[in-house]
Amino acid sequence: MNFRYLKLFYILTLFSSSILPQNNWSLQSSGITALINSISIVDNNVAWAAGDSGKVIRTIDAGLTWTSADSGYFGNAIIWNIDALDSITALLTITPPPFSSTFIYKTSNGGDTWEQVFSQNGGFINNIHMVNQLYGLAYGDPVGGKWTVIRTTDGGV
Repeated sequence: MNFRYLKLFYILTLFSSSILPQNNWSLQSSGITALINSISIVDNNVAWAAGDSGKVIRTIDAGLTWTSADSGYFGNAIIWNIDALDSITALLTITPPPFSSTFIYKTSNGGDTWEQVFSQNGGFINNIHMVNQLYGLAYGDPVGGKWTVIRTTDGGV
């Protein structure tokens, strides 16, 4: 009896590409070899991505081209998360070597320059999410036995 279910599963798997609807995913070339840890989609054309080796890239043409948005500023730091508000404004969480402090940086010019808007010794800020241009939340690993939860009401300035 179990053999029949296995055979049915095999047949459905074999023919699933013709039975199930196909998604319209297409491969994009980021132009970088570093691990991408986070991506933030703003709209149909604009997206930002960030990851290891301090890499930040963005597209403003629906992924046809990706350009550097870090100016080499972050060195070989690990960028854990990026949250973009539009084509020129984004915030990211970063932990540079020796990985004992964590920071939030903000750009308002498409990544030409980045301003540090938060720092914390110990732990990591794992995620940031801006609800709008002013209000956002971030959370991170425990420091001193308490989870880190922070908020901004002024856009992180």
